Amino acid sequence: MPETSTRIGYFDSLRAWAAVAVILIHAAAPEWGSLPPTDPQWQVVNVFDGMARWSVPVFFMVSGALFLDPAREVTVDSVYRRSLPRLAYAFLPWSVFYALLTRTGDGVGEVLRPIVIGHDHMWFLWALAGLYAATPLLRPIAANRPLARYLVHLGLVVTSALPLLAAIPGPDVVGLPIVTAMQFSVGYTLYFMLGHLLATTRRPMRLSWLWTVLGVAATILGTSLWSVLSGAPVHVLYEYLMPPVVLASVGVFAAARRHRHASGLVRLLADHSLGIYLSHMAFLLLYEAVGPKTVPILQVPMETVFALACSLALAMVVKRIPRVGSYLA
Repeated sequence: MPETSTRIGYFDSLRAWAAVAVILIHAAAPEWGSLPPTDPQWQVVNVFDGMARWSVPVFFMVSGALFLDPAREVTVDSVYRRSLPRLAYAFLPWSVFYALLTRTGDGVGEVLRPIVIGHDHMWFLWALAGLYAATPLLRPIAANRPLARYLVHLGLVVTSALPLLAAIPGPDVVGLPIVTAMQFSVGYTLYFMLGHLLATTRRPMRLSWLWTVLGVAATILGTSLWSVLSGAPVHVLYEYLMPPVVLASVGVFAAARRHRHASGLVRLLADHSLGIYLSHMAFLLLYEAVGPKTVPILQVPMETVFALACSLALAMVVKRIPRVGSYLA
């Protein structure tokens, strides 16, 4: 992901594994939406997808740990002169590529609008841009630990717990429009600040693996039960701000911090995580078009490995393009 100059072993591990997990999510997505929840194969896909939902939150948490680091100088000027332009340099070429690859009409609007918005998975860069722009405001909060904890607690209530209550079938007690408006007010700032707090706490979290297991299990089992009872796949607990995903994300981040050394392969994946993230959808689309089809328990891992290998290879080539490669991959 962008801004990777700081070499911290467990950040490399988080970036690398999150890149793999994102591909797993997208490889499972077509089957997840096309099968009924009572089909055993849907349950297999639910396991693949549910076990990887922590991936995008972890990317936000690593960025938060870096940008809110008190030892690092981040100013309004540096954000707008360096950080945001780097995102734009990565976003625009790939957005043009996907707009041309997936266009369904010949009108100018059919191409220009997807270029501005980006492909489905590129929403992450827009969200990251907002957090980068807010960083000069968030750093004074991060420097005051009680205030930082308050922001996290506020986020857990208004962006995680209340939206879950509003999504549960039954009387609209909470008020979905109000909850949605409140959720936007804090949003992914929750993960940005969580990354800072977890990275700077003096006593690393114990039993972090248990947090991960509980979060993943709640995501998978809750989604399974909710979907079967509803008669159709229900995506609510997959949302990145839902409590089970928050729980799993915190567990993964804390567990990685306890193992600070990264292997050569992990560092390779981490160094090219931006290129992998941006390009992997093209290879998943290619596999969906011409790749062999089999049962999901085999196909999802096959697609994941194929897209990971191809996107890593492409990112390694692109990154070596003089002057511009480091911005694109």
